[in-house]
Amino acid sequence: MPPAKTLSMKEQIRAKDWSVTPLGARETWPPLLVSTLNLILASSLPMAIRWGKEHILLYNDTYAQFSASRHPDILGLPGAEAWPELASLQKYIDEEIHAQKPVVISNQCFRNVEHPSEAPRNDLWVDIHYSPIEDSKGYVKGILVVIANPITPETETTHRNTTTKAIEQIIGGLAHDFNNILSGITGNLELMGLRVAQKRYDTLPHYIAEAHNAANRAAAITNHLLSFSRQQTLMPRPLNLNETVLGLAHKLQTLYPSTPECMIHIKTELLATGEVFCDPQKLESALLNICENAYDAMPKGGTLTFKTKNCVINQEQASAYTSINIAPGYYAVLYIIDTGEGMSAHTLARAFDPFFTMRPLGHGSGLGLSMSYGFVRQSEGYINLASAEGHGTTIRIMLPMAKK
Repeated sequence: MPPAKTLSMKEQIRAKDWSVTPLGARETWPPLLVSTLNLILASSLPMAIRWGKEHILLYNDTYAQFSASRHPDILGLPGAEAWPELASLQKYIDEEIHAQKPVVISNQCFRNVEHPSEAPRNDLWVDIHYSPIEDSKGYVKGILVVIANPITPETETTHRNTTTKAIEQIIGGLAHDFNNILSGITGNLELMGLRVAQKRYDTLPHYIAEAHNAANRAAAITNHLLSFSRQQTLMPRPLNLNETVLGLAHKLQTLYPSTPECMIHIKTELLATGEVFCDPQKLESALLNICENAYDAMPKGGTLTFKTKNCVINQEQASAYTSINIAPGYYAVLYIIDTGEGMSAHTLARAFDPFFTMRPLGHGSGLGLSMSYGFVRQSEGYINLASAEGHGTTIRIMLPMAKK
């Protein structure tokens, strides 16, 4: 028989003795597993299946290439054994998947297992998308895994070119916004000059107010830029996250009143105890930015849900979050869940990118979600999101608890 690596994954799966694995003989596999396997084998994307309680790993040819020297030994292994880098994240992934929520792990680093001394030169950074595989009754039987956006030193040039194009996009948007703002300031100053020359002083307060409004818009954009660059001035203090959420929910009902054409229901499930340590005004601004996106995603109505709870990040878990540098400790977690249109994989991968916006040029600079991201990270917290087209969006925010 030819060496395993020269065979296609379809041939390798067919040749393997599965009777000695938790999956059992191939002839006994359930139809759902067989159909999902056929789907990924036909795909050119790096895809895998983690099946059953043991998370037995099956994958396609592109995933085998991604696995490098680990393949073919990891075929049929439990996922945690195949990829020990992800073992400490497995509990979180399981909880989200069994709650029927997709999960995205962004910027996960994989070391070169063949030549570890060459790291980080040969490190690989990827986004990993997990989705539940459900049977006809809605029970989760396995996990579909998709690898996206691999970046190596060889692809860094392409990544840099993409970033350059994105910078050009934000510069264009900001130039347009600031041009409008400057026109508002200078136009009102000119009108003020004319009215003074005409000795018509009664209209001056109006023009002064308009000039102030334009200047305030400029200040808001500057604050957004400082926020995503994590250089804004924060005034953190202990605050009750549940009370902040309830105040936000009340404000949203005032800002976005429901109409017969668009009924938005707000639900809360607030279980967190204690206080978090962050800037209350900046937190409210960040949450409003997130909620604005949620409302935009529900043009025909829907439900916006806020949930809070407490969690502890131990040293092992913190080490697993290599790309985000989160510290061990006690956190309060806030989930913001909408039932809107959801995001495509392309949009999801770039949702926090400060240079990314789905709006036309001149209709916003794309700083809303990135501002929220920058604030949370500057507050020594963590934020991520999960979404799928047609299935809404969930944003998770972890904020450090105030020290007693």
